[in-house]
Amino acid sequence: MLYHSLVEYLPQSVFRKDQDERFIFANTRFCENAERSWEEIEGRTDFDLFPPDLAAKYQADDQRVMAEGRTVRGTERNVTPNGEGHWVEGIKTPL
Repeated sequence: MLYHSLVEYLPQSVFRKDQDERFIFANTRFCENAERSWEEIEGRTDFDLFPPDLAAKYQADDQRVMAEGRTVRGTERNVTPNGEGHWVEGIKTPL
């Protein structure tokens, strides 16, 4: 309960994906930024949520994290479903 309340109210997007790169968790902020409900995100991949070039980059980063077993951190441009661009700092960590 403590973990859930902490993650839900962070001002950052927090999510988890499985080894097939499907979303298995996303906090409220991530859902808001994606302009979708959790039900519309669960089980989807980056290619279902983002433009193809961004989705390919995100999945390449994920594969690198899994292959190397280390955290990858960087600042990158993201695009919302309505086409609005913004910069995000991403931190991807293997579990």
